[in-house]
Amino acid sequence: YEYFLNADEFSGAYYSVANGVNQMVRSHVDTTLDIVEILNAYSKGDFSKDMKPLPGKKTAINQTIVNVSKNLNGISGAINQLVQEALSGQLDQKIDESEYEGQWRKMTAGLNERMSVIDTPIKEAENSLKAAVDGKLDSYITGDYKGAFESLQNAINTTLNQLSAIVGDISRVTTLLSQDNYNIDIA
Repeated sequence: YEYFLNADEFSGAYYSVANGVNQMVRSHVDTTLDIVEILNAYSKGDFSKDMKPLPGKKTAINQTIVNVSKNLNGISGAINQLVQEALSGQLDQKIDESEYEGQWRKMTAGLNERMSVIDTPIKEAENSLKAAVDGKLDSYITGDYKGAFESLQNAINTTLNQLSAIVGDISRVTTLLSQDNYNIDIA
C-alpha cells in the first residue's frame, strides 16, 4: 500500500523533509511495481521484459533482472533446441549442464536423462534389426526396459525368434530336398 505524507500540512524545513520522504517512498514503490510487472511477465513466459536503469546501488536490481532474464531465455532456448532436435530424430543430443547452476542444472540433467532413456533402447533396437538384416537372428535386445520400450523389446525379440524358427525350417526342408527326401512334414 502506498502511504504519503501530506507535505502541505508542514512548513519550512518540515515541508522539505516530508516532500523528500514522499519522493523516496514514491521511488521505492515505483521500483517495486516495475519489478512486480517484470516478474509477472516472466511468470507468463515473456522473458523479454527489462527494467529501466536505476541509479546508484539500485543497479544491483537491474543486474539481477538481467541475470534472471538471461537464465530464463537460456534454458528456454536450450529446451526448444532439444525439442527441435528430437523432432528431427536426433535423440542423442543433450543440453550442456555445465552452463547452469542449482535447480537449472538439476532440470537440464533430468531432461538429458530422459533423452537417454529414449535414445538407448531405440539405438539397441536399431542395432538388433541391422544385425538381423545381416543374418544374425540371435541379436536380441537385452536392456532392462519398462513400458513402451519393453513392448518394443518383446516385439523385436519375438520377431527374431520367429524368423530364426522359419529360417531353421527352411534350412531343414532344403536339406531334406537335397537328399531326395520328399517326405517333409511342415508344421
